[in-house]
Amino acid sequence: MIGLALNNLSVGYISGRHVTTILSGVTGTVKAGQMVGLVGPNGAGKSTLLRSVAGLQPALEGEVSLNGTPTSTMSRRQIAQTLSTVLTDRVSVARLTSRDVVSLGRHPHSGIGGRLRPHDQAVIDESLTAVGAAELADSFVGELSDGQRQRVMVARALAQEPSILLLDEPTSFLDPPGRIALLGLLREVCTTRKIAVVVCSHDIEAVMRYTDTLWVAGRGTDVKIGAPEDLARSGALEEAFRTDGITFDLRTLTFWQCDNGRPTARILGSGTDADLARHTLTRSGYRVVEDDEDAGVTVSVTDDGWSVNNRVIPTLSELHDHLVGQQEASQP
Repeated sequence: MIGLALNNLSVGYISGRHVTTILSGVTGTVKAGQMVGLVGPNGAGKSTLLRSVAGLQPALEGEVSLNGTPTSTMSRRQIAQTLSTVLTDRVSVARLTSRDVVSLGRHPHSGIGGRLRPHDQAVIDESLTAVGAAELADSFVGELSDGQRQRVMVARALAQEPSILLLDEPTSFLDPPGRIALLGLLREVCTTRKIAVVVCSHDIEAVMRYTDTLWVAGRGTDVKIGAPEDLARSGALEEAFRTDGITFDLRTLTFWQCDNGRPTARILGSGTDADLARHTLTRSGYRVVEDDEDAGVTVSVTDDGWSVNNRVIPTLSELHDHLVGQQEASQP
């Protein structure tokens, strides 16, 4: 089942008679149980697209459909019962408890008086449990860590019982483990609840591990759509983030500083120790080449550590210092 569908959507801003188009002709779908990553450089229009899809600002052209129904024919209440958002806006809720915040997600379903019924209370409990925040229910949001706060905000969105969930930079304030934990949580929620999820993020390398499809907003007004690996292989990702001196490594699906002109090194061996040696070599200023290419330095993985020119080096720190020393000694 298709949860979210965009048909020839154009987004941007209108100021008087002046129209600024940021993205145009965007056509794509997100199925129930599918997680999409919306990525692109700063200013590419990611947040503008997400806000237009959510109905927080008008689209310039095209159509957004939720579960097969155009949003232009839906009431605000119907949209809120179908689609929920977690945005970057830091709303001041410090003196509310986590349960108070999550209960706000029931507003589209409650009556005129906003009274919470037993079913609403059960949904709130279930939403807190789904994000691993049940023990935070009575804690003030202002006393939570950034990671805990984000979990509560996701729980608030889930309390709307949506079939479509949009998140704008949900990992912005989190440390690396926190970012991975939140993306893993979203992946699990997406799969188990059959929710169509769109995650807008600058954290492209982490997002690629968890999303089924990427929407890439580049330097023009179009959006390229495909599997992360296909977009990486075609060069679409590197083109979107094109920056002098930066290249995209297809082996690791990460961005690196270009290493043309660096001294070369080869690694003999495999496994974790070889992977760590590769990282150490790159950090030490070398370009790692394949086994059949000529290399100025060969690093072999041994039972006792790493070997360079028959010298065994027991730690990666010492390997780094040795490699840097070799470079300095070879300079005129």
